[in-house]
Amino acid sequence: MKILITLCARGGSKGIPGKNIIDINGRPLIAYSIELARQFTS
Repeated sequence: MKILITLCARGGSKGIPGKNIIDINGRPLIAYSIELARQFTS
């Protein structure tokens, strides 16, 4: 069975511009979502 996971991450947020690339604990915020998605496909 194949699983398709899409991560919708807008870069143009008005509230916190560039929030997807802001470092949290040494990693960009989007990295946490990517890591979780990889756990589903492994």
